Amino acid sequence: MYLRIDKGEEILDSILLTCKKYEISSATFYGLGACGKAVIGTYISEKHDFLLHTKEGMLELVSLMGKNTEIHAHAMFSYFDSESNDIKYFGRNIQMKETISTKVIKWFYGIHGPLDEYRRNELNRIGNNIAIFLLSINILLSFIASLLMLSTNNSELTLDIVVSVLLLTVFASLGYILYETKRHHLTEIDVEAKQEGKTKQKFIKRAIGLGIYFAIVMYGLTILIDWLPNRGALIPLLTEPSTISSAIFSGIVYGILMGTWEIHQIKSDPNDKKVTQNHLHQKYWLILFIIIVITTLLLIHK
Repeated sequence: MYLRIDKGEEILDSILLTCKKYEISSATFYGLGACGKAVIGTYISEKHDFLLHTKEGMLELVSLMGKNTEIHAHAMFSYFDSESNDIKYFGRNIQMKETISTKVIKWFYGIHGPLDEYRRNELNRIGNNIAIFLLSINILLSFIASLLMLSTNNSELTLDIVVSVLLLTVFASLGYILYETKRHHLTEIDVEAKQEGKTKQKFIKRAIGLGIYFAIVMYGLTILIDWLPNRGALIPLLTEPSTISSAIFSGIVYGILMGTWEIHQIKSDPNDKKVTQNHLHQKYWLILFIIIVITTLLLIHK
């Protein structure tokens, strides 16, 4: 089969779409031509990650080869260097444009690098384990709820137990995800020592935004839960001091936890002793600050 890819189209996307259209489950492809932008990656085996390089301009695709079952292919490019007045070559693995499903998976698991084969396999294993766990809990919970209703006929007690077990199940699943992604280095972020400060500032701003978002959600849910049973006046619930303080407290705690977790994923150069020492000092001060803030908020909330 011969495939022509027009200007502006993604190479790997076009190949995979063609394979899906003609139901080609396994094939190898070869190609040549030209392109205006190439994103290639150097695989770092110790980190299980790709170091990405982007090149734009008039690029001649000298060689392209790969398989439709993989998320990347191997390519060699050439281009004219006006400074040296010579032809130069570069090439490695070309990276595929991320789909919406890939972006959702990376957002859910907190992955910042490319979703390579190693990470996909590990995430599939984690997801399968959680699915089996949730299915087992749901079957067991349905059986227990049926027994409680038949023996006590107390719907409120049954509902309280079901909701409590479901919440514990959610927290257990999230804890398992955090543990496994940390243990297998799926969420680590490798940055240069000089870029560590900017990366931390980015995560701190993101944590503030997540804290505000979580506070608004908790505020709305608390009002909705208090309003639904009696369907009374809504204005007093909106201005209830305990509801507002509880939402603010939840948002601050959630923002601190998320910021601490993401900052802890940053991995800089371990050979830079000065950076490592500063990193340890910042970690100690951050832990002390979190303890002080949480203790103060608990006293105020109480």
